[in-house]
Amino acid sequence: MKLILRKSALLIALILLVLSSCQRDTCRDTICLNGGACIDGTCVCANGYTGPACNIAPDLCAGVTCDNGGDCVDGVCSCPEGWTGPNCDILLNPCAGVDCVNGNCINGDCNCSEGWTGSDCSTMQHAKNMIITKVEIYDFPSTNNGAPWDANDGPDIYFAMNEGNFGADDYLLLTDVQNDVNINNPGILVYTNNLPVILNDVSERLFSIGIMENDNSDDDIMFTSSPFTFAHPNYHLQNILEVKNQDYDIEVRLHVQWQY
Repeated sequence: MKLILRKSALLIALILLVLSSCQRDTCRDTICLNGGACIDGTCVCANGYTGPACNIAPDLCAGVTCDNGGDCVDGVCSCPEGWTGPNCDILLNPCAGVDCVNGNCINGDCNCSEGWTGSDCSTMQHAKNMIITKVEIYDFPSTNNGAPWDANDGPDIYFAMNEGNFGADDYLLLTDVQNDVNINNPGILVYTNNLPVILNDVSERLFSIGIMENDNSDDDIMFTSSPFTFAHPNYHLQNILEVKNQDYDIEVRLHVQWQY
């Protein structure tokens, strides 16, 4: 009887061992990619991968900001020309490619020299005001086409300026008189008295100048100019302005300063 019981117990243990060895492996048909591991038939993914088989790559650009037109590629910003840094927010050279014709570049923008404007400093800027500090007269002839200017002495000369056509009144500038200029002043006639004179809004006005001979009875106009503008390109940024008279070959030089 004891022998029968022993054999029965051994048979039951053998059956249980066989049943255990035949139990199904839940991970046998499960493939986990990219370093994932199967646990109880389910993939547990690593390195940010997701999906049933860990086959979906992580979004490396999630949360990555690329400024100034940069693009995120595999989690790293690819920056446009002129920009660098992890987020394309560092300017390499703000003045690269910036051409300032009459000025210099500061932080990518043109800082124009006096008398110039525009995005590249190529546009001429007219002065608002002009200050006349000195008047000079060159090559004043010793005779009036071969005849004496005055009967007994040289002419008494002064300089005047009008707005519009030259006239005998409403002078904007009237210098002092230099007497007997061919005797006492054979060289350059220089006028500084009654100066400086400030002329406002010069780019919007026309002016004329004249050389006058002081006469006790009636002053004589010895030379006048046609109305002209100080906004002429030839005068731009010049500190000595030349006006000539072809009849007598007289040259007038105005020493000026500009206000913009």
